[in-house]
Amino acid sequence: MKALSFLFFIALSFTGIAQDPQLFDNDWYLQKLIIEETDYFPPYPSFEGRAYFNSEFIEVVHPSCEEGFQNIIQYTNNDVFEIGDGGVVLPGVCGDPILWEFMEDHYEIYYLDNNFAKNPFTYSFSSGGNGEVVLTIENADGDQAVYGNELLSAAAFDLSMFQVAPNPVGDQLYLVSERDMANFTLEIYNVQGMGVLRPSSENISEKMIDVSMLSRGIYFLRIQDSLGQTEIKKFIKK
Repeated sequence: MKALSFLFFIALSFTGIAQDPQLFDNDWYLQKLIIEETDYFPPYPSFEGRAYFNSEFIEVVHPSCEEGFQNIIQYTNNDVFEIGDGGVVLPGVCGDPILWEFMEDHYEIYYLDNNFAKNPFTYSFSSGGNGEVVLTIENADGDQAVYGNELLSAAAFDLSMFQVAPNPVGDQLYLVSERDMANFTLEIYNVQGMGVLRPSSENISEKMIDVSMLSRGIYFLRIQDSLGQTEIKKFIKK
């Protein structure tokens, strides 16, 4: 009986450790994953990954696919937590293998083989563009999920502002736009969601990207301004 009382006291102590209220007060929208120091971005502008935290549970979901997990959470320090093994996975409705793979990568920040929690986790906050709060979750392997408290929308762009040419492309890809690109960042990633090329600031200013080193296939150019507004252009490397 004494042992049970002691364990109950310890559990209460973990739950009662004060956390930064920002963690609980925001809905967190997935911006990217960092796995083995490689950035992975959501494959489509309309795709959403979200995370929610309270004093007892963590929930990670992908609303458009009706898929995710929920599990208990214990806070062991002011910026450290652990979660239970074997999260409850909600069955999804998406049939796109690219989405499946990215969602699996998202889950693997938290679980090994969707079963064993990668405890302990740390979290930290930083400032993004336009007053956005950025939450970074890091697991015991050093891999990270990066979230923001604002949903980045490709709808904020006029779709006619950016075009890529030629498409299909051989060696040089040009960004056709009247916009000054000085405050934009560009990144190219493959159909697996892996970042494969980040053009230099000089290339961005010249609106020309050397893609000669890319293998044949389908790629996505991610265009982001200083406010975090994002558009993705698909192109084919021949």
